[in-house]
Amino acid sequence: METLADLAAYPLYIGFADGGVSVESREEMIALGEEKIFTQEWMDSIAQADETALSPSMAGFVLSGEGGGGNLVFGLRDGKLAVSGINY
Repeated sequence: METLADLAAYPLYIGFADGGVSVESREEMIALGEEKIFTQEWMDSIAQADETALSPSMAGFVLSGEGGGGNLVFGLRDGKLAVSGINY
């Protein structure tokens, strides 16, 4: 959880199945808890991602399985690659 929180750029949008939230800090991210973030469905989708097929652009890239399930959105923030969104 802490590693993911360290990779995130804030504010970070998290699109949960029951509605989205904007997380403003690392501490807020960690407070959400592992159970809320690391759902089995989300982890399965990320595990199915083919990172060799990613095509980066100026807008970043999305890491997800083929079924279009949960994903991690990466983008540049202050010149560094960071997680800019999490969707379920």
